[in-house]
Amino acid sequence: MKKFMLKSFGEIYELTKNDHLGIFIIAMLSKKFTELNPDIKLERQSEYYQVSISMNYFLKEGFSLDFAQKKLMGKAIDLYMRDMVYTHAVLNTTIFGHDNKQGVINFCEALDIATDDIDPETLCRDLRRKKSADAPNLISNLAQFQPKKSSVSV
Repeated sequence: MKKFMLKSFGEIYELTKNDHLGIFIIAMLSKKFTELNPDIKLERQSEYYQVSISMNYFLKEGFSLDFAQKKLMGKAIDLYMRDMVYTHAVLNTTIFGHDNKQGVINFCEALDIATDDIDPETLCRDLRRKKSADAPNLISNLAQFQPKKSSVSV
């Protein structure tokens, strides 16, 4: 995820209410400081990404995130990144006629995401699951926009 964040937002993310990530983080901030729990063990060593917060947000919203909020933020960023991958793959298919797998590979290459970070095959399987799960919603949504036949006869 760090490579995605670096390519999308730069070295340091300046917290703002003008994008999805900023809105999400600001909603999670708290003025109440929570003590760190020494019993919580990180599942694996991870790299950190730097987020900058202005004094205005610091005073209005707070600055503290507990462990559960940090974990939720990581999950939300992962889902956001996957959504960007899926959007890219679908647009790539629609505009250029490439298959979804090629769109996923192109996205990963553009962000320097190696197969060691996340396998494109995994993203393709997730995309297929997401498309099949969304299919009933797409059909019902399209039905709403079909023109209704007039029952008036002349």
